[in-house]
Amino acid sequence: RCCIKRNLKDDGDGYMEYLQVIKVIDENAPVVTCNELPETCIYDADCEATSVSYDLGSAEDGCTPVEEIRYRYYVKPYQSDAPAGYIYGQGHVLEGSFPVGTHDVCLIASDLCGNEDTCTTTFTIRDCKKPTPYCYNGIATVIMPSSGTVDIWAIDLDAGSYDNCTAQDKLRFTFGPTAPEDDPDYDEAQRSSSETLTCDDLGQHNVTIYVWDETGNFDFCETYILVQPGTEACPGANLGSVNGQITTSQSVTVEFVDVKLQQDGGSLPTYQTGVDGRYAFNSLMANNAYEIKPLRDDDPTNGVSTLDIFEIQKHILGLESLEGPYNVIAADINGDNKITVLDLVELRKLVLGVIDELPNNTSWRFAVAGQTFADVQSPWGFEEAYQIQNLTQNEEANFVGIKVGDVNNTSKANSQQLQSAEIREDVRLAFGIEDRTVSAGEEVSVAFMARNFKDVDGYQFTLLGHQMEVLGIEAGALAVTEQNVGLQRSKEGIMTSSWNDSRGVTLSDGEVLFTVRMRARENGQLSQLLQLSDVITRSESYVSGEVSGLNLQFEQDGRVVDVNNFALYQNMPNPFTTETVIGFSLPESGDATLTIMDVTGKQLKQIRGTYTKGYHEVKLKKGEVGVTGVLYYRLENGANVATKKLVVID
Repeated sequence: RCCIKRNLKDDGDGYMEYLQVIKVIDENAPVVTCNELPETCIYDADCEATSVSYDLGSAEDGCTPVEEIRYRYYVKPYQSDAPAGYIYGQGHVLEGSFPVGTHDVCLIASDLCGNEDTCTTTFTIRDCKKPTPYCYNGIATVIMPSSGTVDIWAIDLDAGSYDNCTAQDKLRFTFGPTAPEDDPDYDEAQRSSSETLTCDDLGQHNVTIYVWDETGNFDFCETYILVQPGTEACPGANLGSVNGQITTSQSVTVEFVDVKLQQDGGSLPTYQTGVDGRYAFNSLMANNAYEIKPLRDDDPTNGVSTLDIFEIQKHILGLESLEGPYNVIAADINGDNKITVLDLVELRKLVLGVIDELPNNTSWRFAVAGQTFADVQSPWGFEEAYQIQNLTQNEEANFVGIKVGDVNNTSKANSQQLQSAEIREDVRLAFGIEDRTVSAGEEVSVAFMARNFKDVDGYQFTLLGHQMEVLGIEAGALAVTEQNVGLQRSKEGIMTSSWNDSRGVTLSDGEVLFTVRMRARENGQLSQLLQLSDVITRSESYVSGEVSGLNLQFEQDGRVVDVNNFALYQNMPNPFTTETVIGFSLPESGDATLTIMDVTGKQLKQIRGTYTKGYHEVKLKKGEVGVTGVLYYRLENGANVATKKLVVID
């Protein structure tokens, strides 16, 4: 290079200073090494790995200290080469949730001079959870006369198996533990293997169904196939049948009964009775033992009221015995083979809505028809299953259906049966209430007074306090206690009540029967805030052994207040998750329309009807509106219109 001359001169002090900067450039990149990442199993329902943490690797550099090397990475989901889907992060530790599959990770290490090195590793998220198998409890099939065989697919016995990662329409089914790809009887188009049955397989053929997901995980369930001969198939097969009918003691057919037939080795598919109450099991192998047992356990309140409590109480006190063994069985509420006060307590809880199922009992019992009872007042140990020791011919096995709690035969045994108990509107019991104004936050004692209270055996009702809270009840002329009321929804202003006396009661008009303590949440008149309802306990009275109506009679200054004004009440409960009740009153008989709308005014549901003068209720189910959140409901009746708000929640 050329020589450069500089003239230097000090400042006269004899010293000179010179600063020289020497820059050392590192052009060598660090050396980064990726770790081999372990496979991660997941078992959760959403098919994603949670709290996954991988140390991707480390780097060394000749100039930059290890602790000062900087890292970043990007993940290539499913080893994809589409950068738009890459996931970026800082550091050399990968944390997060990733779907099932194999994914690439590129780790980049940078030194202080900006030199970089990269390495790539992979990690796999594997579904290790077995499918959840569900099999039908047996299916029936028929041997084809043309071939003497029948082909059954394993998938035919699937009753809704599922997996956390594999869609239901991707699950595969086999009759054994051999994987589908290795099973010669497997058909990918059917997603199932098959099995051919012949006349040698007649009767119950036990099978094991294996369910496979896309990863190869599997689990199984055990069931059976009832193989029956078709017309002209399997000549010489020794077969029989069992059939019968289920009726009440009043000869009303009983629907929705699951009839089970048990044989050595397991049960056959359940037969559910229709409106005619009949069932049939055909093509049964002869010379076998069988047991037939009916079961129905739904709607325990069907046919049950305070009138049944009244009848059972008279039986316990020895005033009047229940008629026949079937009513005695119906009175055994708790299933302890005796009738005591404990049965009354449990039955009243059911009437009040305090419990919604019977303790230690089913809602229906069934007795083999035609059996003899040594003591009709103590029929315990009665036959509930029909036994066949050796089937040699076609058998008929009939049963008597007994609705537990219903001792006056008012239950509805089938869908076409009309309700037998009718309310006499000409004998209507009333509770007198002095109408008054209440203020928000005020605690008020509402006295229920006798009106036409003559020869009353009992009553039951649901009291709705719109925008009120029920605090409790106090006895008056009637010895009511907390056992006579249901306060489980008292904060919503709802109280149920059931009272009876075995000898009937007559009281003078004006006597205070009982007092309900309440707290108002808004200003208003009692006559506009209180209603009797059927929402939980049906409102009715029992006078001289007959079912009668029941209402509230509001009074002021010695005269009856006309409460049949137009009114739309707040739905109860509110907010609601499954079902709510909307109450309204009409001043005259006529048409009314109830419309449910969202906040934009879009109509979600509309109910039209013709109603009588007075109070009415409409039940609204969550599924009928199809949305959650704040909604509005509007009632239209002629020129009368009212709107209120309701809330639907999950």
